[in-house]
Formats: sequence, structure tokens, C-alpha cells
Amino acid sequence: MDEVLEPVRRVGDFSDDTMSVFERQGGWNTSREVTPEYLMVHSGCIENYPPDTDDPIVLRRMVRMGGDQQLTALMDALTATATVRGPGLKESPTLIVRAVRGAGALLGGDV
Repeated sequence: MDEVLEPVRRVGDFSDDTMSVFERQGGWNTSREVTPEYLMVHSGCIENYPPDTDDPIVLRRMVRMGGDQQLTALMDALTATATVRGPGLKESPTLIVRAVRGAGALLGGDV
């Protein structure tokens, strides 16, 4: 996570107090039931409804799409943040790439 959060901190010029929010909120999914409907929403409805979540190919595709959407949202948020704060145009693009690649690695991807 440090490989993702450190570039995020630098792009946003976030304080240690602000970044500690991530640490205090850990375990977001510990009490959430992951239903087919939940997967549909977070995978961009890539499958027909109701999805056949007993099929490993369908389930894998939905989970992967959800991860892709999260990576896209991360890159979008970092790019928007870099336009108004942080180290500027010279350093921000490299930091954004590092954060997105780090997050992609956590998802098991090669980005």
C-alpha cells in the first residue's frame, strides 16, 4: 500500500493527518455481503442480469472489470488533484503512474 499511498500523498500534498484517514478506514469490506447485485454495480454491468456468479469465468470478468474501474477512478482523481495542488507538472505525471501501477500490482495486473 505504501507504493500507492506515498505518490498519492505527494501528488495531493496531503499531510500525515490527512493520509492517516486511509489507515483508520482499513477493512472497508469486512461487514459487506458481496451479492451478485453488488458485483453488477461495481463491474459496470458487464454481464447480463442476473449474472451467473457460479461460473468462474463470469465472476473473474466481473471482478476484473471492477478493478479496472477502480484504477480508472484513481487515475482520474489523481490527475484532477495534480491540476490544483502538489509538486507541479514536472513531477506529478511520474507520481500518478507510480500510484496506478502500484494499485494495478495489488490487483494482480501488469500495468
